[in-house]
Amino acid sequence: MGAAGTGRVNTTERLAALPKLMESGCRCGRRSERRFTEYLAHCDERRAFISGFNGSAGCAIVTLKDAYLFTDSRYFLQAGQQLDDNWELMKQGQPDVPTWQDFLHKNIRRMPRTSRRTPHRLCAVPLEKNLVDEVWAGDRPAKPHNPVFYLDEKYSGRSFQDKVSSPREEIKKENGKALVVVMLDEVAWLFNLGGSDIDFNPVFFACAVVTPQRAVLFIFGYLKSLAHELHLESTAEAPKVLVSSKASLAIIEVITPKGSEKETDLEGFRQSHIRDGVALARYFAWLEEALNEGKDVNEGLSFTTISSTGPNGAIIHYSPDIKNCDTIKKGQIYLCGSGAQFLDGTTDVTRTWHFGTPTPEEIRAFTRVLQGHTSIDTALLDSSLPRSREGHSGKTVLVRQS
Repeated sequence: MGAAGTGRVNTTERLAALPKLMESGCRCGRRSERRFTEYLAHCDERRAFISGFNGSAGCAIVTLKDAYLFTDSRYFLQAGQQLDDNWELMKQGQPDVPTWQDFLHKNIRRMPRTSRRTPHRLCAVPLEKNLVDEVWAGDRPAKPHNPVFYLDEKYSGRSFQDKVSSPREEIKKENGKALVVVMLDEVAWLFNLGGSDIDFNPVFFACAVVTPQRAVLFIFGYLKSLAHELHLESTAEAPKVLVSSKASLAIIEVITPKGSEKETDLEGFRQSHIRDGVALARYFAWLEEALNEGKDVNEGLSFTTISSTGPNGAIIHYSPDIKNCDTIKKGQIYLCGSGAQFLDGTTDVTRTWHFGTPTPEEIRAFTRVLQGHTSIDTALLDSSLPRSREGHSGKTVLVRQS
């Protein structure tokens, strides 16, 4: 989760350049890079570059004539502030607003060259280069290659040799010869390594191939100094491979053993939240004291911390911008969302405060949201339904009381 500023970017020239590179049809861009990671390096923020919208969820569709941005209710306000007049905001979940997939399905016949396609059929065109990269070329940030560090077993709880045994059992079970690991967090977890190629995420750009006798990490030369600590096996051949479902072919993933927490992992989570909780308690105590004493407390840059007062709290991943931030006031609701990366765990905590006397309307709204959270927490969810449906039970409380 990354907080985002709300400045607007003029996308006229960018959108004008993109269709010149498109032979026909449209380009669809989601917020992910080729390994489908949720968090991106600055050089991979293609959707943000072409549209100006940098929320963590959304899909941009650009045709030869029009541009659309699809996102969910968390980002309606932010997208409305960041998108310029070249874009049409498609509010997913609202009546008569299709998903971006349905939109393409219904509108493909109106796009050029449809005579060469059967009705309601999309034709994926392989490209040697990313078209947004071609437009972005001059100002695109360089791909980071920061130092990589070894994570001691007292934090990871398991050695590399122990972790790699699980994928090898799956390889044997599937009668395969090798496993290709492409997800960055899976690579880091498997090899007990950490990095900082993506802001606030302990990962690095790499991929790996695991065979019954060998594990190969494909990475830049800055890892050579760690070779003696990894104790990677060598020898053997691998004529056939198994590929993660996050790559092109779905067979097996590292995520299953990765998600099986050991006591070391669980204790790391506990200790991380204790340290994080102490820091938050000190911060909120200082903030309340400062406001009670009538001191001016101004918002400022705080990495990706979400620090919002009053109306800004309605923007889900709001981040103070020097051009449009506000002053924290005793008589307004204050929202703070923060997190930390520790060697033994990760925290993500959001708290809502009021340092004065809340109005009856604020009390009512806070209570209804709390009831919505309780409703979701006690609901029995159908695993076959899309994740977007999970919040319906919580919203029912708000609609009923509105």
